[in-house]
Amino acid sequence: MEQKRRNRRFRVECIVNGTFKNQEKCLLKDINFEGLQLIASFSPIIGSTYTLTLKEKDQTQDFNIEVVRVNTGDFNADEKKGLPLGATYLVGARFLDVSEPKKQFLKSLLYSTT
Repeated sequence: MEQKRRNRRFRVECIVNGTFKNQEKCLLKDINFEGLQLIASFSPIIGSTYTLTLKEKDQTQDFNIEVVRVNTGDFNADEKKGLPLGATYLVGARFLDVSEPKKQFLKSLLYSTT
């Protein structure tokens, strides 16, 4: 049986770049307070935890995430801006720590996309 999200997920319209702690680049595709979906140039291991750094305008924030899903796929060129050429992966992850300052950062991402 498929799980349903408790919170609505928001598609990120502006380009939000990020990097995993291993310096692999990624792009934020959509987000809510429980998790996010990324386009990445590498395939992280499901169940692994990573530190993800998100950058938007003049703000930077680190998040600890757990990878829950990885799919390969083709994405249009607009979705891959800033990523190296090659295979791309759609990564679903959940946040492990969302403190109040991190919630404020996520809210700023949501408001900058509307």
